[in-house]
Amino acid sequence: MARLRDPVSRATLLAQAEQSVSEDRIDWTRIYPLSDQPVRHVFTPEDSVAAIASQRGVPVAEAVLDLLVEMDGRRILTWPILNQNLDEVLDMLSRPYVTLGLADAGAHATLIMDASQPTFFLTHWVRDEGRFTLEDAIRRLTSEPAELFGVSGRGRLAVGGFADVNVIDLESLALGYPEMAHDFPGGAPRWIQGADGYRQTLVNGEVFLESGQHTGVLAGRMVRL
Repeated sequence: MARLRDPVSRATLLAQAEQSVSEDRIDWTRIYPLSDQPVRHVFTPEDSVAAIASQRGVPVAEAVLDLLVEMDGRRILTWPILNQNLDEVLDMLSRPYVTLGLADAGAHATLIMDASQPTFFLTHWVRDEGRFTLEDAIRRLTSEPAELFGVSGRGRLAVGGFADVNVIDLESLALGYPEMAHDFPGGAPRWIQGADGYRQTLVNGEVFLESGQHTGVLAGRMVRL
């Protein structure tokens, strides 16, 4: 942060950025400062870095440096790569042949973090927007994908089934701020994003998480499909 505040370093960065920005190599209309009050992955065109630069009457590169300094290096600029139009997302989610789920097995762990999807679905689409009932949302996050992928005994609470349970306080459910962890082999980095409002998570009948904190229990195993 000291370098970003230093006038000489700042001038060097702005000079180096001028060409790439002028050639539109980066679409700053699709990049946004991510607030933490609260964390919401919902943006309007006016929230973009390009719009902020226009409002302030400065070049985009200067706005980027200003935003990073204003956020004291503790907040990020986010680029929702796909599906920025939430009306289109709602249309897709409303189709009966669309199933929730997204993963690339961590191939882009330093660039993409998709684990917030279930929490975003429950908070934004169910609780805040009321577009889906809670019952339908739970089904789409549990039994529907379990049946699709042939994971037997999972995805619903039933006698004789595996006791995989989430105890959720829906009103207090909220996404945490993305963080960079260095817990991969060799200290390699990855993005993580926690959440508040999950009171308990049980795997095979054992409490795996308590208020978002790991209890030390390792009750599950790797599933190979």
